[in-house]
Amino acid sequence: MDDADGVLPALVQPAGCTAAFFVLLAVVGLVYRLLAEWQRRVTLDRLLTKAPGGSVILQEKSVAGPAIQVWVGDACPPIVEGPRSAPRDL
Repeated sequence: MDDADGVLPALVQPAGCTAAFFVLLAVVGLVYRLLAEWQRRVTLDRLLTKAPGGSVILQEKSVAGPAIQVWVGDACPPIVEGPRSAPRDL
């Protein structure tokens, strides 16, 4: 094509390329987060359906979402103590 008039399509101009790049980057990031959250939910669903009663399912915090802790069945949740500190000299 001859560009005698100096008019280029918007995506070929530098400002258009930059804007298109950032829009594409945002869309790819959004799709990644949606797929990661979907996979996380599928994994949790499969664990819940196959886990025996009294099981504790933990999923750590990730890009897709916050940490999840689920008790399966009617059993009481276990009491988890925090880390103990070493005794101090007074």
